[in-house]
Amino acid sequence: TGTYYGNFTFTGTDNRSLTIIGANKDTTILNGNGNDMVLYIDNTAGTHVTVQNLTFTNGDSTSATGLAGGLYVATSTGSVSITNCIFNGNHSFIGGGAMATTDSGAITISHNTFSNNSLVPSFIYAGGGAFILTNSGLITVENNIFTNNIGAGIGGGALIISGNGIVNCINNVFSNNQSDLDGSGVELSIDTGIINFINNTITN
Repeated sequence: TGTYYGNFTFTGTDNRSLTIIGANKDTTILNGNGNDMVLYIDNTAGTHVTVQNLTFTNGDSTSATGLAGGLYVATSTGSVSITNCIFNGNHSFIGGGAMATTDSGAITISHNTFSNNSLVPSFIYAGGGAFILTNSGLITVENNIFTNNIGAGIGGGALIISGNGIVNCINNVFSNNQSDLDGSGVELSIDTGIINFINNTITN
């Protein structure tokens, strides 16, 4: 519990998992202080990443990499789980609140709130609330709230991309999100895989 200011980085170099769990999402706060993304996790050599019960706020990566104002997580064949977090008031070029990528692993985004995150126009500007990407794995996005996010390009609430994997987008609420091009609420993109879009609510 408490507010922690700074820009935090973890880079995994061996086959280990990483778990970061706060005491309570309302009282365990990571504040980027407007300098860079709040938390960067490169666990491409690892097996599993879990992030839970945290608030990410005031991250701004527009003067650095431009990736993910709040949280950036990358893994290769492992899995990523982001659960019961708040992403509020973060800014970037892509993935305003959060960005999660994996090659053939699984990504689960559940019971989070993405609010008041925004993108600054650049060559790549997508996913105001969140940007989620897998080439051939499984993406599950369920029971989240995406509200009042602004995407300068596509996917105001979220942009979800899968090459030939499976995307399950279930029981989410997308409200009052904006984008200049496509998918003000949510943009789903898939090549040869499967999208299951079930019981979601999209309103302006």
